[in-house]
Amino acid sequence: MSLPALAPPEGVVADLENPTDVLRTINFATQALTLTLCTTFLFIRGAQKFRMATPTFSVDDCGYKKMLRVGHSLDAV
Repeated sequence: MSLPALAPPEGVVADLENPTDVLRTINFATQALTLTLCTTFLFIRGAQKFRMATPTFSVDDCGYKKMLRVGHSLDAV
């Protein structure tokens, strides 16, 4: 059973000891690309959810609110 079922096409040498496995290479490349992209997008999604869930206030935010409050008070006078 060491002979192939059919003769190989013209210009191709049958190598039953070390066959070329293109499908395995494509499979590894596809899995690596998919895992990389999915992990990246999952991280971005989680970071965005965390950012939206925890509001952050800085000194600038307080300054703008105070200016608006003072401006509204001066307008009412």
